[in-house]
Amino acid sequence: LSIYNYKAVVSTQSTGEAAAAEAAALAAARAEVMAEAEAAVLAGVDPVKDAFVALLNEFSSDATSTDSLPGLTPEILATHQTELDRIKKMYGGADDLDSFPTFKF
Repeated sequence: LSIYNYKAVVSTQSTGEAAAAEAAALAAARAEVMAEAEAAVLAGVDPVKDAFVALLNEFSSDATSTDSLPGLTPEILATHQTELDRIKKMYGGADDLDSFPTFKF
């Protein structure tokens, strides 16, 4: 073996060892996550449901009133009003688009 081939073989071995160590660490992390998930399921805890309920609670606490939604910006409200005006113009200019229309025969 020449000195160049020896260096290539040594660097390949160290790269392979690093990859094997990384794969082992990844497998251990996966096993830990799966064990936690299995323990939660056996305990009767549903992490997806808990996350959903937490999101609903956050959403309802952010709502300032029943008429508004959290996260509405002035730009969104302006776009909404523009669309309402466009629909009013397209369909005859009704003033109240939130109520069901009355039909007269």
